Amino acid sequence: MSHNESIEKLVSHLFRQEAGKMTAILIRLFGFSMISLAEDIVQDTFLSAYTSWPYGDIPDKPEAWLMQVAKNKAINALKREARNISLPNSAFVSDKENSLTQYIEQAFTEKDTLDAQLKLLFLCCHPQLNDKQQIALTLQVLSGFSLQEIASALLMEKEAIKKMLFRAKQEIKDKGLSAYSGYTLLSMQRQEMVRHVLYLMFNEGYKTTESKELINIDLCFEAIRLGKIVLASGNDATAGETQAMLSLMFFNVARFSTRTNNEGGIISLEKQDRSLWDNALINEGYYYLNASRNSTTLTRYHLEAGIAALHCSAESFEQTNWQQVLFYYDQLIKIDSSPIITLNRAVAVYHVHGVSPAMKELERIKNTRLGNYYLFHATKAAFLVKAGQHKKAIQYYRQAINLANSTLDKQFLYHKIEECRSMAN
Repeated sequence: MSHNESIEKLVSHLFRQEAGKMTAILIRLFGFSMISLAEDIVQDTFLSAYTSWPYGDIPDKPEAWLMQVAKNKAINALKREARNISLPNSAFVSDKENSLTQYIEQAFTEKDTLDAQLKLLFLCCHPQLNDKQQIALTLQVLSGFSLQEIASALLMEKEAIKKMLFRAKQEIKDKGLSAYSGYTLLSMQRQEMVRHVLYLMFNEGYKTTESKELINIDLCFEAIRLGKIVLASGNDATAGETQAMLSLMFFNVARFSTRTNNEGGIISLEKQDRSLWDNALINEGYYYLNASRNSTTLTRYHLEAGIAALHCSAESFEQTNWQQVLFYYDQLIKIDSSPIITLNRAVAVYHVHGVSPAMKELERIKNTRLGNYYLFHATKAAFLVKAGQHKKAIQYYRQAINLANSTLDKQFLYHKIEECRSMAN
């Protein structure tokens, strides 16, 4: 990897890690009505890194370097936009220049940074915005998602996302919405919407839609980071649900290093080297799962974390407690009967009851929107392979390839076809 490529990768990583923090701080300083200014400062800050680091040494503490550049740009913006930005009287004491600098320095402290992110997170998830507006706004403003990533996550067109974000931001400005208006910051409704956004964010990183790589680790750890901020907000009534969500995330990230081979190809759960799973992250998963058991409400996060824990605790794929996995899916489907949950349950049915009952489960959902989802056909093909119907399985793998968007998914499915051909001969 060249020097410039290394810097580009580093800056991209730091953007995922720091951009949301910067945006939250700047919006707190300027007000949401000046969100475009805040976003411009963030973009200019990272552009400074792109243009200056290739021609000199990378700073020893690049995060601190970026924050200092953002501070300097914020000071200049406040001076330039003084008439348009309302600041508290405490920002100006006797020495306007020094007091303004001190005010901004205070806003960039760790405590105020966390508080700013929490408030912005809840503002983006304001109840007067619709669900998709809330999700899209959070993903863009706090986590730096591109329009295409948001469009893929919400199954919408990129242009539609662009218009929706514009309307959402305009609605916040026109109605003067704040993190504390509507429901209180700690209300169960607001926290549930935030969890839903973070869950979606994690899933997008777990199987990224806009990269040649299978996993975007930055997005996954960003979801975990924001989840911990929500947990620290102090709502005991919903803490168990947030802990269960974090547990699920940690169990999944523990397996990241084994999900792809050296060429970036997909390795199925069945063939992953479990000795390489990260035990420290698995223990984090158990910590949050155990803590979540104090919850009075059983949520999808509890059940999905339970399923993930069973996979992580099994010494081999064959030793997985599939009976318990199926039990969890039976409970989960009562909460969420979506086709994707039904599809995952069908896999558990196969491991407990065999091919015929599992195929019947697929028949139940073939006329839903999942019928045009590549994993539906890939799963059916896998069942047919188990039944010894290799030629028919190849047909369904080909259908799956036609529906898959990811190059990695297509490569994985082509490999499955080759396996079928070798078994058929």
